[in-house]
Amino acid sequence: MSIKIKIIMGFIILASLLGISGMISIYEFTKLGNAVTTLLDDNFRSMDYARQMEASLKEHKRNFLEAIERQGAPSFERYDSAKVRFEENLALAANNLTQPDEFAYVDSIAQSYRQLISLSDSLIAYHRFVTLRSYLAQVLPRIEEVEGEIQQLLALNEQKLVQTATMLHGNPLRTILPGLLVIVSSIAFSIIFNYMINHYLLNPVVRITRGIDNYLKYRRPFDVPLEVRDEVFSLREAVRSLIKKVPANPQ
Repeated sequence: MSIKIKIIMGFIILASLLGISGMISIYEFTKLGNAVTTLLDDNFRSMDYARQMEASLKEHKRNFLEAIERQGAPSFERYDSAKVRFEENLALAANNLTQPDEFAYVDSIAQSYRQLISLSDSLIAYHRFVTLRSYLAQVLPRIEEVEGEIQQLLALNEQKLVQTATMLHGNPLRTILPGLLVIVSSIAFSIIFNYMINHYLLNPVVRITRGIDNYLKYRRPFDVPLEVRDEVFSLREAVRSLIKKVPANPQ
């Protein structure tokens, strides 16, 4: 194999390995970024759904208090609107589970809310108006129970956000590993390529030069061992033939 081909192949191998390490680096960065982005997006969505449910409960509470103030029945339109919004966000939260135990929290909210709605529907249907006593004794405790469970769901997702931030802050090696991989690979491949150039090109040329000097100065036989058969090998054979035809003059 010729030296030219060896050098070209060396550059191709070096470029290929650097390209592979670069692609690995890009893949690792992209993978880490996508994982963190997906996790954060899911957590933020879950928190937004929980806050929307809280807002629906506040509307539910406000509707009852206004009914008590005017000594009448709650507004069916506002009551149904708040109920629909709560159920929509509850369904979205159930389809956006980000934690292994998050389903238990969402299911607990659903059960408590069903009990609240069952009680509220019965008060509205049979009494047509709500007294302060019935509200404080029956409705408000149910609302506060649902609000407490929503707060637990919010706390769970907030805790996960803190854990994610702590993981990224406390494990910098994971974030810089792709860059380190490229640096280490570049150094290793440069050493390998330098070894190939020295072993197959520079060292044989140095040995041939030393062999010529030894022959001319000390009349030592020109015997340079080579392990390759390329242009350097042809050069050695040409020098050997030349020495046979034109002997050096004795000093």
